[in-house]
Amino acid sequence: RPDGKGDSGIVDGVLVDFHSSHVDGIGDPMDIVKLRNGISQGALWLTAEGRPLSVEGRPWPLIGSPSTVPLHIGGVGRQTLVVSVDPKNMYRPGLRAWLRDRLLDKEVEIDLSRANEYPFVSTGTADSDSLRFEVVFAQLPDPASLSLRAQAVKRNGTVEVRWQMDGDDGVRYEVQRSEEGERFVTLYSTDG
Repeated sequence: RPDGKGDSGIVDGVLVDFHSSHVDGIGDPMDIVKLRNGISQGALWLTAEGRPLSVEGRPWPLIGSPSTVPLHIGGVGRQTLVVSVDPKNMYRPGLRAWLRDRLLDKEVEIDLSRANEYPFVSTGTADSDSLRFEVVFAQLPDPASLSLRAQAVKRNGTVEVRWQMDGDDGVRYEVQRSEEGERFVTLYSTDG
């Protein structure tokens, strides 16, 4: 939290531990209820079954089944803050994550190889700040389970390439060309 002098301090923090032995809801040994006191300058918490948590154990996100972690914020007033997401040991092939800011209707992809920071200005109203953020994890399908259908048609001296792959939402494609099969030039790319 910037304090006006260029320095910052931690307001609060939470931890989500992903492991194959964890289950959704209260009951994992990792689940720790959030302690609150009347003098804190702000609070960040998770919820499971309506209970506020500081630490939550969750199963790894499954293919085709996104996992959403709501981040609840309260008692911060109106000020400039930073949400920091540190995805230590989160990298898994095909796993992607986004920080969703519901107030601004914005999503920022989280780099799972390093700490990520998202500066924002809190509104100071519980309705807006309490459910403003969530982290969404999604597992991309195993490439071996996908089937690609492609078609190339020559029209007016150019070749039009069309392809379709089931379950490839969020995948970025590049169409490349090479004269000799060694040096490739990107002709077209999708946003992913």
